[in-house]
Amino acid sequence: MKIITNLDCFLLFLKNKTTFNNELALRKNKSYLTLNILLLFVFLFFFGGKVNAQSVTISSSDADDTICSGTSVTFTATTSLIDEVLSYQWMVNGTDVGTNSATFTTNNLTTGQVVTVFISTSINEEYTSNAIETTVIAIPTPTFNAVAAICSGASLTALPTTSNNSIEGTWSPELDNTATTEYTFTPTAGLCATTATLTITVTPKVTPTFDAVAAICSGTSLTALPETSNNSIEGTWSPELDNTATTEYTFTPTAGLCATT
Repeated sequence: MKIITNLDCFLLFLKNKTTFNNELALRKNKSYLTLNILLLFVFLFFFGGKVNAQSVTISSSDADDTICSGTSVTFTATTSLIDEVLSYQWMVNGTDVGTNSATFTTNNLTTGQVVTVFISTSINEEYTSNAIETTVIAIPTPTFNAVAAICSGASLTALPTTSNNSIEGTWSPELDNTATTEYTFTPTAGLCATTATLTITVTPKVTPTFDAVAAICSGTSLTALPETSNNSIEGTWSPELDNTATTEYTFTPTAGLCATT
């Protein structure tokens, strides 16, 4: 039989006290951890949306956020919030625009402008969306060299399908070498460019006029026919004058003049 001494009792007391203190410290740590988790849950529930700007996001109808000047683009707000959205305030560079709607449409953006939306909910929470910056490309006008006027019926060279400033497209209507016509150049779909017009002047041919020559007796001398018509058209006559037989003479305008024979 073991006899328990005073020393044994003292050592047993110290051991039990240490175990008790360790258990107490462990219980305190668990309580602190539980309290911290509870506080974190409460914070995220009531304030999480305020620090998470992605609770509402906006997207653009233009996939690459690059548009031609004057192009209409629509921005749409999307939110995963369970609270009712009371108001939408759209902004361009921080200035209020648009209406109280989940969408905002505009056609007057300039390059570098930033679009955002600010919303408030039924429990007075406020959220600001991501920002979308749009690049706006100025619309150039296709340029072409002028086409010189032609005489009615003269051949016309096909108009170029690429402008002087490298814009591709098509012309309408078809070329007409009998009347002055305005032609419209339409850039290829998808290019940032306006239409352009080009007028080709077609000058009607003038018929030279002359005074009649009185009849002569066979063998009588004939005065040379005039080389300039009454309406100022120059040219030559054929065949050579014949004072022995009635003859029809043809006047041919000088090459390059817009006149008929």
